[in-house]
Amino acid sequence: MSASNRKSLSIRQGALAAPMPPAVRGLSALARLSRKLRDQLRMTRSRTSDVAKGTQIKLAEARKGHRVAVLDVQGESCEIRRLGELGVFPGACLEIVSVSRGGRVVLRLGSSKLALDASVGERVLVTPV
Repeated sequence: MSASNRKSLSIRQGALAAPMPPAVRGLSALARLSRKLRDQLRMTRSRTSDVAKGTQIKLAEARKGHRVAVLDVQGESCEIRRLGELGVFPGACLEIVSVSRGGRVVLRLGSSKLALDASVGERVLVTPV
């Protein structure tokens, strides 16, 4: 390889490796932020539109991201008492963190998270807030 070819090759490689100007980086960051906010807005709309407020559903039927209020807890008295001690009682507000295909539910209660079995999720009635 001749010296002129090596020189042109190194110039081309240097040009490709040059950082983007700050103005271009700022625009691309703004575009990414705009896309991210738009996607979050779409997710929020889809979460709130599929179940009307005031509708009574089982906790296991709620979707990820929903905020719900507990209407009733059904089951044996010892189970109802234990759920009440954990913060799941009529009037409590919960956020659904995740719901598995098997019906297991992970809730956020204030700063704590609580995982409930599918059978428990079927016995807790909630309404979207």
